[in-house]
Amino acid sequence: MMPHQTAKDPNFLARMVNGNRKERGIKVQHWNKGPAHLVNKHYQIEALISEHRPHVLGLSEANFYNTHDIADINQDGYDVHLASTISNPQLNVAGVVVYTHQSLKVKRRMDLESDTISSVWLEVGLPRQKKILMCHAYREWKFLGQADTSSGTLAAQLERWSSFLTQWERALAEGKEVLVLMDANIDFLKWTNDNLPAGDSTAKLRPLIDQLFDRIFPQGVSQLVTGATRSWPGQQDSGLDHVYSNK
Repeated sequence: MMPHQTAKDPNFLARMVNGNRKERGIKVQHWNKGPAHLVNKHYQIEALISEHRPHVLGLSEANFYNTHDIADINQDGYDVHLASTISNPQLNVAGVVVYTHQSLKVKRRMDLESDTISSVWLEVGLPRQKKILMCHAYREWKFLGQADTSSGTLAAQLERWSSFLTQWERALAEGKEVLVLMDANIDFLKWTNDNLPAGDSTAKLRPLIDQLFDRIFPQGVSQLVTGATRSWPGQQDSGLDHVYSNK
């Protein structure tokens, strides 16, 4: 049973899902750049960095393949981190790419990652300041370029999601501040609606939502994005891009 169904405090869910976060000294951004290959988005990434100057920029749906040249995606003053899925011989692609500014102290946390999950875990902070754990992730509907489409079944999606939540739980167990930014492909605008039609994508993903509510939110984690992250004429607004913090 999901926590919001049993909470006695009517404001419990609002605090648990929305939360608050004071401004810190590190500027972090996450962007779903769309289905194009990252090597073809170099100038757009360069313009985004020039305008916003983030310390950390995570890209989901990055589509950077092991046949691509990393020199084609480098940005001056930044280090590049590729999701471990690029080393999986069955996948050969990074669904997430993260840029970190070289003014940061950064430690890649491969021990929290898997070569079947599009996530990049980092321990980051400014010099002489307390470090936090940060993850940029992308929840894929299915693996790209596979002749076998079984990775798109609900059971396969749930298995990958559960594995990602295990990464998250291990990070939280370290007692640090943990920040997770992701294109979750789960609509948080509807995830507490129990009256959705059976064919609605959010209704179909209820097992994933239940695990999130049962395993992550009770550990003091809040989802910070409160408004729609995608609006399109003739379509219902959706909230697929999420930011989570335990602080």
